[in-house]
Formats: sequence, structure tokens, C-alpha cells
Amino acid sequence: MGRPFSNIAQISMGFEMYARGYGRAAILKAFPREPKPTIRTLGNWIRRYKKVSSADVRLERQFEWRDMDMFSISWDYVDLISRLITLEAYVPSV
Repeated sequence: MGRPFSNIAQISMGFEMYARGYGRAAILKAFPREPKPTIRTLGNWIRRYKKVSSADVRLERQFEWRDMDMFSISWDYVDLISRLITLEAYVPSV
């Protein structure tokens, strides 16, 4: 039995970047200096990411307007989606 995942946030961040097409080196550079996964650990994660279905990987990619029909989202929600997209980049103050 393998070791349990130690940092779910890092694994999630790595998967998001993998889904957006980033390679191993770019994903590794995106992590803060400490604690940082090793190249071997990241390779193990990527091997697991490759087992995820392409439909699930597509859900992690950045939203594009042309995806409205693919996800069966009504064009009536364009205003709401526009507001949500701007909030995604918003970093709240403490």
C-alpha cells in the first residue's frame, strides 16, 4: 500500500496545471520554495493524472465561451458567468 498524500492542495494545484497543458518543469516551478514536491513525487502525480478520463480533465481547463453549448449552459447565463470569471482572479484582503 502506498503512502497517503501529504498535501492535497499541492496535488490539486498540480492537476489543474496539468489539465491546462503545463509540463513537469513548469508545474514544479509554480510551487512555493518550501515545501516543494520532488521531481520524482511530481512524476508519480502526473502518472496518476494521466489515468483521469479526458472528460474530467476537460472540466479543469479554463472556461471558454465556445464551451457553453458543450456543457449545455444556456446563453441566458452569460452575465452571471462574466461576473464569476472576474471573481476567480480576485484575491480577498484579510
